[in-house]
Amino acid sequence: MPYKTSCFNKTIFKKNITHFWPIWAIWLVVQILVLPVNIFLLTGDDYLRRIGDGENMAQIKMQNYINALDIATEPILIFIAALICAMAVFYYLYQSRSCNMMHALPVSRKELFVTNYLSGLLFLMIPQAISFLISIFVCLGRNITDLKYLLWSFLMILGMAFFAYNFAIFAGMLTGQFVIMPIFFFLLNFLVLGIRMILEGIIMQSVYGMRMVYEMGKEEVLSPLYYLTKKVSLVLNYSEGGDAYQIVVTGGKEIAWYVLAAVVFLVLSYICYKKKQIETVGDFIVISWVKPIFRWGAVLCGSGVAVILGNEIVENMMGGNSILPGLVCAVIVGAIVFFLAEMLLEKKFKVFSKKRL
Repeated sequence: MPYKTSCFNKTIFKKNITHFWPIWAIWLVVQILVLPVNIFLLTGDDYLRRIGDGENMAQIKMQNYINALDIATEPILIFIAALICAMAVFYYLYQSRSCNMMHALPVSRKELFVTNYLSGLLFLMIPQAISFLISIFVCLGRNITDLKYLLWSFLMILGMAFFAYNFAIFAGMLTGQFVIMPIFFFLLNFLVLGIRMILEGIIMQSVYGMRMVYEMGKEEVLSPLYYLTKKVSLVLNYSEGGDAYQIVVTGGKEIAWYVLAAVVFLVLSYICYKKKQIETVGDFIVISWVKPIFRWGAVLCGSGVAVILGNEIVENMMGGNSILPGLVCAVIVGAIVFFLAEMLLEKKFKVFSKKRL
């Protein structure tokens, strides 16, 4: 008989469904509460009479309908759910016993990755689809026939969930510790934003009379959670007379670009998974060339924060405006952060060697 190569394992998939059922069950309940239940409560006639009069009930109903959709598209809840799903299906990578057992099974790494990946993705997507279908019947029951905004919100939720899930898996492939995975995930989401704030803080203290004025820049696209929180929205705007209104949906193009980026993160995650050594379980960072980036990145960020805090303390206590105290603090804090990072990477306290000093 010819040899058949499979990319999907039904046994592992069924194990994931039964073992992690609380995750998709809780997410289903959350999605139903956030969207169809919220629409049902906010668009009821009794509720509308309490907050308005008979003349503007139709406008208030539409306003509440759009507000419910806007709440459902908040990225933070979607990103947290995506992280939990990714952590659940790839949990075995962070325990030596589980990792050895899973990779000792007569299945390829490709089969393991695809099966677990699809399991977590379905945990995330199916509850959202069920919530969307229930919302359609709720809207029709409330005489809301303009369902295109419900569809747009659903597509945006799916896009953000797809990106967040792939991004979380990529963050998980960088480390061999289960606890560090969510830290890396949120760190990567706000890394560029944090670096810019540190640089602006240093410039503000170094240049006399300059104040920090933070505005949206193109580089903030590299801080996905923050960027999507600012960009994604559904807003109902009234005309000057208040008789007509216009519904504005923003963030669709940005989400489309993030979906394309998610495909890239998926490919990178698969490559990392294929090359990942079992012996790296428990390591803070499992990819060798990422270690110096983390080490010196931590030093630069820590030193930057030290410059800002050192100058602030000296200015408040002595009234001076010198950069020298900040530089001294930067050197001290930078050295401390360097050796702390080295301890994390080497998994030991004895890292004070002549070479490192």
